[in-house]
Amino acid sequence: MDLASTPNQVNLPEGCPEIPDRVAVDNLVAIVTIHDPEAFIANRDTRYRKLRVKGTNPATGRYDVLGCHVYLHRVRGQPTYQFGRSRPVRRTISAARTRADPVLDVYLPKSRVAMNQFTLLPVGESDCWRVQSVTETVTNVNGVLLQNATSRTKKQKNPLPHAIHLDQGRVNHVDIHGLRVDIWLIMPASDLLKSEPNFRPPVLFPALQHVEQRSEAWAQSRYILGAETHRVAVPETLNSYRVLQRFVGKWETAKLYRDAHHRARRDQEFRLFCKEKVDESIVQYKLSVELDGIPAVITASHENMMSYAQLHGEWLVRPIHPGRRFKLATAIIRPLFSALEFLHHHRIIHGSVSWESVLLHFAGDEVDKLLLVNYSSAFSVPADQAMPKDHMINDAQQAMELIEDCCGIWGLRKGPTQDASNEAEMREKTERAEKEHQMVQRVCADFFENKGGDRQSEKGLNLLKLLAKKEMEWSRAKTNQGHNAQLLQIASMTSPKLQVLIDKMPAALQNESRIGRTSFLVPSLGHKWLDDLPNRLYPKSWDLTPLDICAKLRALEGPVKKPWRTFKVTRTFTFHVYSFIWGVGPLYVMVDKESLTSYLVVCCELYPEWRKVIEAEYDAYIAHKSEVSTGTINAFRETLLEAGRLPTPMMDTLEKLATIRVPNRPRVYTIAEEHDVWYHAPSDMFNATQLQRHASPASFRDGVSNNDARCDNFAEVRGEPRIQGCYVPLLLLPAFANALGINVKDVPNNERAFPTLDPSDFSQVPHQGRIVLARIGLAAFATVTRTGDQFSHLPEGPLDIHSANPFLPTYFGDMKVLPRLPNDTFHHPPPAHWSKFKTAEEIEQEAKLSSRWILIPVGPSSKVRPRTPPETSDQPSRVVRLSLPRERLVELVQAPAPASIGHLLSRTLIEREQIRAKARPPTKRTSEEQHLAAGGVNPPGAKRAKRNPARENIGLTTSFLARNPNMKRSPPRRGLDPDQTFTPFAPSDGFEEDQEKVKEWLENLTESDDSNDDRRLTNFRIHRDSNDADDSNDEQNSEVPPLYPPGSPTEVASSLGDPPAATRTSTSPSPHDLSLDWNNPYLNFLRELRERQVTELRARAQDASVLSSCPGEPVAAEELPLPGSPGAAIRAWEAETRVARAAAESLPDTDVPEGTGREE
Repeated sequence: MDLASTPNQVNLPEGCPEIPDRVAVDNLVAIVTIHDPEAFIANRDTRYRKLRVKGTNPATGRYDVLGCHVYLHRVRGQPTYQFGRSRPVRRTISAARTRADPVLDVYLPKSRVAMNQFTLLPVGESDCWRVQSVTETVTNVNGVLLQNATSRTKKQKNPLPHAIHLDQGRVNHVDIHGLRVDIWLIMPASDLLKSEPNFRPPVLFPALQHVEQRSEAWAQSRYILGAETHRVAVPETLNSYRVLQRFVGKWETAKLYRDAHHRARRDQEFRLFCKEKVDESIVQYKLSVELDGIPAVITASHENMMSYAQLHGEWLVRPIHPGRRFKLATAIIRPLFSALEFLHHHRIIHGSVSWESVLLHFAGDEVDKLLLVNYSSAFSVPADQAMPKDHMINDAQQAMELIEDCCGIWGLRKGPTQDASNEAEMREKTERAEKEHQMVQRVCADFFENKGGDRQSEKGLNLLKLLAKKEMEWSRAKTNQGHNAQLLQIASMTSPKLQVLIDKMPAALQNESRIGRTSFLVPSLGHKWLDDLPNRLYPKSWDLTPLDICAKLRALEGPVKKPWRTFKVTRTFTFHVYSFIWGVGPLYVMVDKESLTSYLVVCCELYPEWRKVIEAEYDAYIAHKSEVSTGTINAFRETLLEAGRLPTPMMDTLEKLATIRVPNRPRVYTIAEEHDVWYHAPSDMFNATQLQRHASPASFRDGVSNNDARCDNFAEVRGEPRIQGCYVPLLLLPAFANALGINVKDVPNNERAFPTLDPSDFSQVPHQGRIVLARIGLAAFATVTRTGDQFSHLPEGPLDIHSANPFLPTYFGDMKVLPRLPNDTFHHPPPAHWSKFKTAEEIEQEAKLSSRWILIPVGPSSKVRPRTPPETSDQPSRVVRLSLPRERLVELVQAPAPASIGHLLSRTLIEREQIRAKARPPTKRTSEEQHLAAGGVNPPGAKRAKRNPARENIGLTTSFLARNPNMKRSPPRRGLDPDQTFTPFAPSDGFEEDQEKVKEWLENLTESDDSNDDRRLTNFRIHRDSNDADDSNDEQNSEVPPLYPPGSPTEVASSLGDPPAATRTSTSPSPHDLSLDWNNPYLNFLRELRERQVTELRARAQDASVLSSCPGEPVAAEELPLPGSPGAAIRAWEAETRVARAAAESLPDTDVPEGTGREE
């Protein structure tokens, strides 16, 4: 209650007595009226002000004293008020009697009243007052019989309740054997308990207070509907109000029916929504009751909620950041359609999804709960009838219109379709047609009106025809322009478009982001399918039901509704506190500077975004002081609040330190904090980067170096700042917490009884080759390759791959997801250890050339041994940054070394960082070591030949094969096999043309096609020396015709395997100009065919005349050209000797690919 309130300004209960001027309203708790003439005398010794009640006595008919008003005020240290029997009135009042302190607060002048009848006490949990009986004497309060619970009363067949909660807005009647007492409550219970924070009301007996099964009238009337001024109502159009269950003191929600057909409507709704289990976004109807004669339904509580209409009205007065509107729309789309799906599943049509029927509850800036209410237009569909699809579609369309209004995605991202023309061009055509029509119209007006021309003349008829034509052209242009305007759809967002949107925002919204409250403009609902839903609204082609949308959401996100969750980590901080009084001044409470600094150091580590602000304000408020007073801490906290939203644990701790009260002796003050650590429920992985910040530097160093906290299967998650980091399986959380010395509260349960397929599970992503991209509100997750600009988000096929622009601006907005590296390279190697995660800003800072210290080279010897410049009088020996301007270099070189690192906070942070830097993670285990560590006998692949990455065809990716399906088909294996068989077929139309084509090919064969039989057999191109007398000039310069058709895989591999022409010489040609593809089945067949000719070739080599024609030494293996392109299949064969012109014997060495049959 406002301290400046007056009796006329205070919302007093109905029928409240007059408050005298001598009574302070701001300190008044209740007014008690005792209807008995002796009440004033009975309470003469109490500390409260009293006022006689006078009037006509109905028994005597005379004007007399009828009772007494007792004004109960606040008493420090006494939150309760006792009522009981007064002592006998004596004629002679002794001095001791008048000076005696009263035992009770209010005395009741009746002999049948117990010495201590009942207690009036506040209840902070429900913010109401309660009357609790303390005797076996029955008390009637508002028609309810109360009796204290004793061993004797509990044996009764129907024991009475022992407490009841009072009505704050009306008079409460108490009757004790004919003595009537009225109680008006003035001060709310919460206001009184502000000065009594440690008070706890007595616990009630549930067996006595739950009276639902009793048949008495007072037991059936369990709810209190107070006056209008004391009701806390949700939107009035819904007729829902808070009501108090007076026996247990619990606030619930009641919906009142005040229309003409109120009872029938209430009964109909109650039958529809009184279900044991409902969707979390549907209001559950519990009980049908009467409240003050008004039909009502008790529903599940939904207090402190606001309708979307109220929220939208606030946006009109005070606009908010567009990113927050998208965040809100993303949060409500899923529960809203889930509620409609639940209603349709139970054959209920809502019929009125409006702004007023959607209630939102906020926890900070985020939607914590959504309720779909206002069922006045709802109706049920009988089971023998089909569900009306039109009504189902209408419910979904109304919900989607609300979501589109919330985010405005159509206005931000609409763009023309592929078959739409430019809007400006269409406008120019219409304007040009209109001008031409006006021009012809003016000419007609001049001819017919001004000059009096005849309309039936040839010129007149032609002018009319031309006018009609121009009118038709204008109409057609206008129609086309209107049709073209409807050819719009949701387009992808690009970085330039996003920057334009940010620049167009008001300056107040651009500067809205503060520390702890950053607003990102993410113009997406979480997935392309969701973003495209408004495309169905504006052409009026909406045909989806809530079931269709929910089924798609489950297919995109899986069964878990809230995948991103947190668990608690407990930390305890100790502060050395003492107080003293300086002279006659006030009490000063001081906090030890070192303990406060240690706490702020931890805050800088837990919340890196606050580090710069904390260091700056620490320097201004604390650094120059030896002891810190509570006033200084309060000023320090207020300054931090101006910079942004403080984390809740930090804000609570600073507030406790600013308001601490301790005795004069020193004391250790302990404060426990609970911090949130994010984990992903579908993946069963937690954020180890956040967890490690809670470890002390020594514990972190030992835990990492001693291999106590080891995990090679971690995921690198980037995206939203509050969830990014390295994620480790939840199974390792106890081991990590033990190794790092962290107290984890309530470890999440990650045990699954059966394996499930969840599209949101990123634990199976190949983390060495991909980065997980995620944010709250994004459907499932996205990934990006580490060495290529290829983004994937729930791909529907191998071609569903996107580039950074427009993928990142569309689904992550202006978030800093990936660092921008020098020269715009795209290479993001995985962290060497789970503790080595760095944000995009940190990576960019390290990648700057100005941050790299390079030694100045001195002469050619610097390539072998770097040296620093020699020392001079004005230039000491030190490393300089070559990328800085010359003036800055001179300034850095000549600057003296600082005398100190900084204040205590900065020094402590640097020392702790140095300790953490000493952590040396052990070498990552190989797959064989992991297998042996897990208890395996033989590591996987122990008997298998190692894979040669040089022989892998890295070009044939999945997307490439999808774009080129012909690569999946291979030539037959038996191309030159004389024993191969053919499948007979019946000639069809066109066969004669095929015959003619083959005949033409046969005629075009040349003599060169029949030569080089050795190459046909061995798949070698034979090079002849220039000194060979048998070789003619034509043979040396002629091109060997290809053995395989152009464009075949074998021909392509052969061309890629050839060394560059610049490396060949006419005097010493390479003996092997072709690299074989051992994985090609056709070449395998040729290899087998060649092996059958080896004997014959060896026989030819024995001819002395042939050997004499092969001068030179055998070619060594290291002299052979190696394949220099990805198309090469194997290395060159080692030549043993040169043979005759027919062929060269070249057998593969041990370096042979697997699966070729040539392993030796």
